[in-house]
Amino acid sequence: MVVKTGLGLNVHRAQLQKRSGVALHPKYGGYFAYRGVFVFPNVRLPSTFKEKRAAMLLDTVEKQEEAIALYNHHWWDGKYRDCGNPVEKYSDLQLKYFSTLPEQRWPIIAHWFQ
Repeated sequence: MVVKTGLGLNVHRAQLQKRSGVALHPKYGGYFAYRGVFVFPNVRLPSTFKEKRAAMLLDTVEKQEEAIALYNHHWWDGKYRDCGNPVEKYSDLQLKYFSTLPEQRWPIIAHWFQ
């Protein structure tokens, strides 16, 4: 069964069941990535600690579903990055690099190493 999303994307129902979430930065939207993680094994929070909930950049379920569909099924065109109205975006070179398969990226940046 094919489902039409808010922006007219046709997505198979089976694809909707296997998907990853997308993180959007308040300033950069989808123009950022988690590049690493720090683990502090000996740091403990008090039992009274309450985590602050991040502001919702996408204020409707439809906008949220659209961002998730764009990220999961159309990641290569980068349209998901514009969800949430980012203030700053990647340069054209960055977009070209990140939309290229990893094994094909070297020619894009090789001139930096000559």
